[in-house]
This record gives sequence, structure tokens and C-alpha cells, in this order.
Amino acid sequence: MKVTYKLDNQSEGRRLEEQSANKNYSLRDEFSSVGVQINAQERVLDAGCGTGLLSRFLIDHFCQEHFTIDAIDITENLLSFAKQESAKNDQYRHRITYMNKSITELCDQKKYHKIFSRFVFQHIPDRKLKTLALKKLWDSLLPGGKMYIIDCFGFFSHLDTPNTWLLEKIGHVENSIPIDMNVGPKLRGMLIDAGVPFECIQTRTLPFYFDTLEQREAEASLWKQRFQNANPLLVEALGELVAKRFVAEYIKEFLDPRTYIYAQKFILTISKP
Repeated sequence: MKVTYKLDNQSEGRRLEEQSANKNYSLRDEFSSVGVQINAQERVLDAGCGTGLLSRFLIDHFCQEHFTIDAIDITENLLSFAKQESAKNDQYRHRITYMNKSITELCDQKKYHKIFSRFVFQHIPDRKLKTLALKKLWDSLLPGGKMYIIDCFGFFSHLDTPNTWLLEKIGHVENSIPIDMNVGPKLRGMLIDAGVPFECIQTRTLPFYFDTLEQREAEASLWKQRFQNANPLLVEALGELVAKRFVAEYIKEFLDPRTYIYAQKFILTISKP
């Protein structure tokens, strides 16, 4: 089965950049929670780089260290956006190399000191491919190196609402569209299946916060854009009229302060002996 990015769209790059400004998607918070460090002369892999946001963050955050980044992605629209953003800064342009490549196409000859993959595995369609991708990343990691994988659990589906029609349609959409937004807690098992020793894996969770109206409105804006980009998939799964009603009711319930929303980020640190 071929891996594709289901939200691919000309506007997706801007949505991802807007998302990065939301506190719930803070790279600084995610990496400080697990003590990420990058040293001079290290080789770094950004696996599933999207708009290049993570690569640019690493260059900025560890600006005193001179390291290089290989940034790979399968989505040409996002890679084009990433290259345009990096062209604005000499450090980005000279130290980040973008490549149109899948994780499963990594070769064993090139090894890295640090590997990052953020919100990527939810888009890989089945467990077998996910496990193969994890094995490729593990095999690409140098001894003494570290790999950081971030993904989510509960995103999209964990709404505590009395709207049974909406809950039924959420389940149908989850079963129809090959995006697994509950992949976070499954990653440890797949890493072990990929040959990573249990003791090499550490897991930490961070919550998504939707406790204020401002937080909900910001996330609802992102959901409107996600649904717009995913509209062909929603129409295929639900039909045009039902898809339109689904989006409207999902946003309404998301903004309702009585609706409890439970979602977490899983941050896995994998250390290679």
C-alpha cells in the first residue's frame, strides 16, 4: 500500500504554519519535556518534514551548534513550501537538505545522530507499513543516537457529547479514512515489533488543552481548515449533504463548553546503545 498525505492541498502549508503558533503545538514545550540536545557536527533526520517547520526550529533553537539536517517528505506541495520558507534564511538554506522521499525508502548506508518524526505515523495507513517505517528509522540511527517520535491519541474522536448522531458519524469517518489519530499509544508495540529493545524506549505524554473559549476557537479554526482540505474524503465517506452537516455539528460541539475533549500527545524517546 502506497503512503500518501490525505490532506494534501495548496493551502495545507499555511494551515500547518498557523497551527504551529497554537500553544497546543509548541515545539519548544514538546522538546524541552524530553530534554532534546543537538551537538556540533551531528547529522539530523527530519522524517516527514512537511513545511520544514521542525527543521527550522532546530536550527534556530540550537543556533550555537553547527549540524546538518536531511528533511524528507512524500508531499511535493509541502516540500515546495518548505524550500520557499528556507530560502529566506542563509542558515536554513545551507544546512537543511530537502528530499522527496518516503521513510520506507531510507537506505541503510546513511546514519544519523538524531532522528525526529512528528505527527507522521498517523498518516501511514496500516500497522505493517508503520512497523516497516519504524524499522527503517531504527536502522538509520547511529549507536549512541536518539530518535524522537511525536503523535497523538484521542484527537478528533474523544468528544464527550450527547449528540449520538455525531458520535456515530465520527466512528464511520474513522473507519473510512486511513488516518489514525489514536496512534500514539500503539507506537511502543510497533517499535518492539520493528526490533527496538523494550528498555530503549521511553514514553511521555502531554495533554492538549481546550479549557478556555480562546483555546477552543483556535482549534475549531484549524478543524475547519482540516475539514476543508479533507472534504473529498468526507464526501466519499458520508455523501455530500451528510458531510456538510457533519462538519457543522462537529464544530458546534467542539465549541460547546459542556463538551469535554480528551486528547494527548505521545512523545517517545528511543535511544540506541
